[in-house]
Amino acid sequence: MIRTSLLAAIIALPASAQIKGDEQVLNCSALVQSDMVDSSIKVICGISSEQMVEMMRLAISKRPEDYSELLAKLEALTPREAQLKAESLRSFFHILQQDEVPPEHLRDRLVEIARRHISLKEELAAIEVADPNIQVRLDRVQQALDADPPQHDVASRELAEAEALRQRKFNSANALLKEQAREMARLMCYKANIEASLMDRLDSARLFEEAANLTPQEYSNQKWSDLRSAADMLFDQGLVTGDKVSLERALAILTDMTKSVPRVQAPLLWARTQSKLGDTLQLLGSLERGRRRLDEARTAYHHALEELTRDRVPLEWAQVQSNLGTVLHDLGELEEGTDRFNEAVAAFRLSLEEQVRDNDPLLWAWTHAMLGDALSSLGESQSGLHQMEAAITGYRIALEKDTCDPSRVRWNAYHGLGNALLTVGSQDSGSNRIAEAVASFRLALEERARDRDPLGWARAQASLASALHVLGQREDDTGRLKEAVAAYRLALEERTRDRVPLEWAWTQDGLAGVLHALGEREDDTGRLEEAVAAYRLALEERTRDRVPLDWARTQDGLAGVLHALGEREDDTGRLKEAVAAYRLALEERTRDRVPLDWAITSTSLAQVETTLFQRTSDQEWIVQAKKHAADARAVFVKNNSARYLEWSKEIVDQTDFLSKE
Repeated sequence: MIRTSLLAAIIALPASAQIKGDEQVLNCSALVQSDMVDSSIKVICGISSEQMVEMMRLAISKRPEDYSELLAKLEALTPREAQLKAESLRSFFHILQQDEVPPEHLRDRLVEIARRHISLKEELAAIEVADPNIQVRLDRVQQALDADPPQHDVASRELAEAEALRQRKFNSANALLKEQAREMARLMCYKANIEASLMDRLDSARLFEEAANLTPQEYSNQKWSDLRSAADMLFDQGLVTGDKVSLERALAILTDMTKSVPRVQAPLLWARTQSKLGDTLQLLGSLERGRRRLDEARTAYHHALEELTRDRVPLEWAQVQSNLGTVLHDLGELEEGTDRFNEAVAAFRLSLEEQVRDNDPLLWAWTHAMLGDALSSLGESQSGLHQMEAAITGYRIALEKDTCDPSRVRWNAYHGLGNALLTVGSQDSGSNRIAEAVASFRLALEERARDRDPLGWARAQASLASALHVLGQREDDTGRLKEAVAAYRLALEERTRDRVPLEWAWTQDGLAGVLHALGEREDDTGRLEEAVAAYRLALEERTRDRVPLDWARTQDGLAGVLHALGEREDDTGRLKEAVAAYRLALEERTRDRVPLDWAITSTSLAQVETTLFQRTSDQEWIVQAKKHAADARAVFVKNNSARYLEWSKEIVDQTDFLSKE
């Protein structure tokens, strides 16, 4: 870079107050003793204050004879070897007249001018530039300063032209560098896409981020596109492997994008970023089973819908409505009451108003399935089943030839179909729908390779195990139940506690349920003890603070196994443990919060209390059992829960009979 500070300092000197500040450096008494100081400066230092005033008078006079007299005085004082000749010194007096300098500071001020002039010449001589055109102008600057007197206006003009030329060439080089950076970024994107095709999502995300960092700011759309691709890769990594670190990184990228993408200039891009942010938060929330992320996801989806309006982009609007419904349903499972479930139902129904089955059968089917889940959660079983039947039809349409090619889409369709069939089949006593669900889950496993998507594979294994469990309970043979145990254990090989703690706990809970069912059919208590151990493991992650209703469900399951063990033992210790576990479950499964679950647990508690009465003859047990059974039956009757009416009547009749003995 060419420096102009010294030349500017000569042309426009600082005020006298600054001279006083520099006195330690510029004071003549110090300078004259230095061998490094030019002889012309020593000459100036030898001029008295009175002589300086007189020379200043001659310098500012416009009379030719005064000019000649000043020049003669300076020539007489200036040694032949001095760098600064008389004409140069005389010109410095003209510079001095630009400021009002006190007489006592004239000499030191003149010394400053002379020293800066010499320093500027030395600095210019030391400058090396590669550009010959700029060097030509610097040479002209040097010549102008070497002139006697110095041609400061010429030097300033040449230096300004050199600076302008340098700026033009810098701009040109900078533009070339930016274009090269952009080309490098594009090449990096191609490499990122190759890594993505090889399923190396993390490396692909890294390359997309590097491409975005390389892309010049002028190409902001491309930069945002690369960042979004990086976030997509990280999201997929989290979806497939449960890697929360990747999801957190995706979240950071998307959060930054929502701040940098201008909503006014790019409303749809901003809204789509908000939508993807919602997807990421929803997935994190489902892995953590906490409501903070889900609340943030709901907010992000609402932001997205402000721009992705129904009139502007109806299909995108419908997709976001479906995603919003999913988050609301997830929140409903963590809250008391049914408000969120009702909101979820409304969101799914709004989404379906814009969906056309033939355009996107999978989305149509998925939305129907989720609507069915939400309705089932509300206790509207008949309406829920109707929607699940619609979902089954939609999934089957999605799986028709030429409508569902990609493996991931087929996996989703088969898995969704299996879940819908399992939900519907669980509502009746037959086994056909459950058998169809098993077949559908097996087909899903064919679409999801373990090495490429271990968590997706594990999810299908766990779903298969759930269906085998239900089917096995309806068959006399234990083969299906043993298959279910094997499938759960396979799922646990990938659903590890470190990787996905809550899914691991869910799978442990499912395994415990199958082991309980097997143990009931075997004389040995080994399976039942394994079930107790699995339930207790699940409770280590399914804590009451973290997921209160899931915790209550596992307490309920644990109580059931303890009851089964207690009936085979002479001691009442296990039975009392079962009572304690049921009572813990009821602290979260309250009548107001989840009336049917409360009634089921209360009826089960009544059964254990009845057994304890029969073992101990303690009237308190049968009093409690009678009350719990009667209260629970009232809820079943009120909700017309046909599945439980006969069971609850048996328990009520039994407690009535025993209490009268």
